[in-house]
Amino acid sequence: MDTPTENVSIGEAVRLFGIGRTKLYELIQRGDIEAIKLGRRTLIRANSARAFIDSLPRIGGRP
Repeated sequence: MDTPTENVSIGEAVRLFGIGRTKLYELIQRGDIEAIKLGRRTLIRANSARAFIDSLPRIGGRP
């Protein structure tokens, strides 16, 4: 059996990314970040969040 994928709540993702809830929901709506529903909760797939962050342009550092 595979190990479960880590997921974070909307509130946790907002704190981790340093963005607002509205912006996070925009990223989900555009398909930039994958989210799942568990009952009434929306969870962000951690691997999707990492991939999104890794895809952002870097400023002044190495590519």
